[in-house]
Amino acid sequence: MLSPREVVNSQPQRPDTTSFACADFYYPTPTPQSIINGEYRGPLPHAMRVEYVPQNPRYHRKSPSLSIHFTVNGNVGPCLLAVLRKQVVIDGARNAVFEDCGWNRTKWLLDWPGLEMDCIGLWCHDVNRQPLTRDALIREIGAQIGQIMQESNAGAPKYRQSKHTPHCWRFENIDFRDIRLVSLNYYNGVWVPILAITRHQ
Repeated sequence: MLSPREVVNSQPQRPDTTSFACADFYYPTPTPQSIINGEYRGPLPHAMRVEYVPQNPRYHRKSPSLSIHFTVNGNVGPCLLAVLRKQVVIDGARNAVFEDCGWNRTKWLLDWPGLEMDCIGLWCHDVNRQPLTRDALIREIGAQIGQIMQESNAGAPKYRQSKHTPHCWRFENIDFRDIRLVSLNYYNGVWVPILAITRHQ
């Protein structure tokens, strides 16, 4: 059994978008150089909306058997880049997520519009054979999502999106800074990230 403290048997409802972590958590203080070269984009809390990434019907029509949720100060959906840059600390960051499951490996799949890809293997322990923590898990998933986007934009065939993919969901039109991970849901032996996007109006 998975630890009930970290993984819940649930039929989760999607959090209302008003409960998402505020954009202010994720943007560092601007420097003169970042403003001059156009790299800085400050928080826009009053002109921001959060939109869930559409799910494949094979997932959203059924309830997951397990779910791992990610929050910052109780607010759902931390931005992946902010986590990778250590700008935020995930609630329960040091808690082991697979400690009692008895698994060596599991697998996950990026469910994204227009993308057909194979499952990706995921070790349940770190290099020191310690159970993977919640922080290590979100970092691993976040880094791999960033790599998939980068390779897709570079033309990698295995990550090529369908030509019918809506413009707003094509990777070249998505800023990685805006991707949020709400939870990992477990369907038939595969973990599927529930993702959301910050839309700046």
